[in-house]
Amino acid sequence: MSPVARLLVVTLVRLAMIFFAGWFAFNEDALGAGAPMVSRIGLVLLFLVGSIILGELDKLRTHFGLLIGALRAAGGQGGTAAAAAAAAASAGLDVAGGSMADPKASVDILIRALGADDADTRDKAHRHLMRLTGKKLPAEPALWERWWQENRSRYKGPPAGSGGAAGDGEESAGNAGSGA
Repeated sequence: MSPVARLLVVTLVRLAMIFFAGWFAFNEDALGAGAPMVSRIGLVLLFLVGSIILGELDKLRTHFGLLIGALRAAGGQGGTAAAAAAAAASAGLDVAGGSMADPKASVDILIRALGADDADTRDKAHRHLMRLTGKKLPAEPALWERWWQENRSRYKGPPAGSGGAAGDGEESAGNAGSGA
């Protein structure tokens, strides 16, 4: 199903669920005469929660679609880790969101992504490199590779207290090096 058709179907179903929630809420004879108020309230809540869940499932499907598309694109580019990072970054996914277990691997991937053909991918990789390392180097792969060769063994992760954001160029004690 096309994304537009899926969006239309999801929107129509959610509107119908909200309509029925309102109908049960304001129509005293919806369940027949003498039905307890708690039954009507339960049905109203059921339809409203169902509508919310349907909307969240649609968002989740969209995000998984972006991820699958990025991984497929990476497979078409040779399937390397750098291609996966580049494809994920170009799809708007945060490739260095701080959840990776090995920050050194993140830096390796992002340095390789600096050489991507897509300008947006290079820009995102550069921004994440500055955030992860605390260094403000230009978006030149050779400069980053040289700096990384000199500082990889001392690198312990994003600068302390920065939340991983690139600061004013100062390095934490764990990231001190010769710079570039």
